Amino acid sequence: MKISKEILNNGATLVLAPVEGVKSTSIFYFIKSGSRKENEKNNGIAHFIEHMMFKGTTKRPTALDISQEIDSIGAYFNAFTDRENTAYYVKTAGEHLGKALDVLSDMVLSSTFDGSEIEKEKGVIVEEIRMYKDNPSWHIGDIYESLIYQNSTLGLPIAGEENTVTSFNRQTFLDFYGANYGAENIILILVGNLENEKGKAKEFLNKFRAGTGTRENNPVPLQEKPRLILERRDVQQGQFHLGVPGYSFTHPDKFSLRLMSIILGGNMSSRLFSEVREKRGLAYSIHTTTEGLSDTGHVTTLAGVERSKIYDALKLILEEYQRIGDDATEEELQRAKDYYKGSFVISLEDTSRIATFLASQIFYQGDALSIEEILEKIEEVKLGDVKRVSKDIFKKEKLNLAVIGPYENREKFDKILEI
Repeated sequence: MKISKEILNNGATLVLAPVEGVKSTSIFYFIKSGSRKENEKNNGIAHFIEHMMFKGTTKRPTALDISQEIDSIGAYFNAFTDRENTAYYVKTAGEHLGKALDVLSDMVLSSTFDGSEIEKEKGVIVEEIRMYKDNPSWHIGDIYESLIYQNSTLGLPIAGEENTVTSFNRQTFLDFYGANYGAENIILILVGNLENEKGKAKEFLNKFRAGTGTRENNPVPLQEKPRLILERRDVQQGQFHLGVPGYSFTHPDKFSLRLMSIILGGNMSSRLFSEVREKRGLAYSIHTTTEGLSDTGHVTTLAGVERSKIYDALKLILEEYQRIGDDATEEELQRAKDYYKGSFVISLEDTSRIATFLASQIFYQGDALSIEEILEKIEEVKLGDVKRVSKDIFKKEKLNLAVIGPYENREKFDKILEI
């Protein structure tokens, strides 16, 4: 796969990645802005703007006008908002690339933010917020992010809160869009069958205004002691996230960190899955994951456990956090490498996954490593790297624990964390 990247005169970035032998095309507009660019007053506006992009443009005044055009070519379109970025995408047959690109570009460039549509959509988003909060296995993620990214806009909930969302007016949308959707913040990526591209992408990108620049992120304060957040609910299962700050997307040890997390809890043969679920039956689901952002990240184990067994599960996880820096083995590392490489290659058989893979790399580091280069970096990781990284991040004062369940007080949790 040959990738070309061009920065246009207005500052927008165009990435073309033709893939031989496929008939589909994935088109992604990747915006360098998400909930991190908000504040407590306009929290949720990035996500709300994502919704409003589907509600009508100058050329296509209604949501039905937009969806009918996409449906008429059998395409699929959607969007997502994250903490540091927002994406709008469509997947279509290559022969309809021009139409799909025209509709998607029109949405991102010319949405009207109609006042009556904004008022209607407030109810939709309020119900979305309530849906997530009503599900402990979903809501736990939001309260954990508010803990580990404490005193930073990274800790704000992506969907916002009911009181913020319902307070927005049309000017709120225009202000945020104007500050964050300028050309310098736009990456347009086309992956797959590009026979019908013929310069169309550049024509649309050139329509974005220049000169807005990219706003700096506010830093995440350093953590100096363990943190706990406990939300009491009368549920049958205790949900928790237990983790520590990790590394940024561009950190030189990010691949070592990822392999360490796989050894810990990345799959069904990992230490935590074996110890917590298979041997002791303390949890149904348990998984360790990593997140790397522009200047920070985290390593976190998430689990749902029988409510009376949560304390035993937490102790076991903390024991493994301390052990892995001393007794990780070459065999475990090789299994983690093989797992990472296999799942990574499989994930990139879809043009949409390739697009997000390219977008994240270009967003965070300016250019994209090839698949082969990433596989080489995985192979370069040594056992000493995994142990060194483990000892670097797993420190008592860096622990963060978020819990949802029928727990009356925090004393037992404080004791486990040695707060």
